[in-house]
Amino acid sequence: MYIPAALRPTDSAKPTDIPNRPRAPDTPPASKQSSFDSTKTSGKMSTDSGSILRTDSLLEDDMESLRRGLSRAASDGLEEEPGNVTGMPTTAHWKPDTMASDCAVCHQSFTWFFRRHHCRRCGDIVCDNHITKRVRLDQNARLHPQGAESKACDPCWQEWMAVMRLRHSRSNSIAESQSSSQGTTVPALTIPNQSRNGEDVRIGSMARSEGMVWSTF
Repeated sequence: MYIPAALRPTDSAKPTDIPNRPRAPDTPPASKQSSFDSTKTSGKMSTDSGSILRTDSLLEDDMESLRRGLSRAASDGLEEEPGNVTGMPTTAHWKPDTMASDCAVCHQSFTWFFRRHHCRRCGDIVCDNHITKRVRLDQNARLHPQGAESKACDPCWQEWMAVMRLRHSRSNSIAESQSSSQGTTVPALTIPNQSRNGEDVRIGSMARSEGMVWSTF
């Protein structure tokens, strides 16, 4: 029996294979404005802030180590306000030449050519190589910012530099505290008085009315 092609049974349809295509991502790609990038940025900022804090703490530790390295005389003078300088540094504390056979710093023995030199601050005896620095001393041979410039050994010069650095840091801290405590005062604005009194208005009106022709109606 002839069956038309349109009515003939066919095999079950098989799905046609879909060509491979790249799968769309579940989430949009990371961009400069994505939350992931902002997290990374904030993490980097926190790391940088931590490094800055660590740097500040190192500076504070450095200042504390400078204080610990000071002698008692320098430490006491740092806590007090320097007084007036009334004269040249005293020499009463100088060590006698006969008490030193070698340099107090390098311990090289003194000779006719390798001569002795007194540190004006501590009074100890050093060689020519270790008396090249200068510090400022008051009449009592104490470190003073306005004192006379005097020869000093290397240890005294290092202490002088530490004292000046600590004084400078202290002055900056005091200045910052004072500037932050003082508020900025904005002066009040004065508004000029533009109103005129009644007498001026009346006189002005009369002046303007002169010479005018008034109607009789």
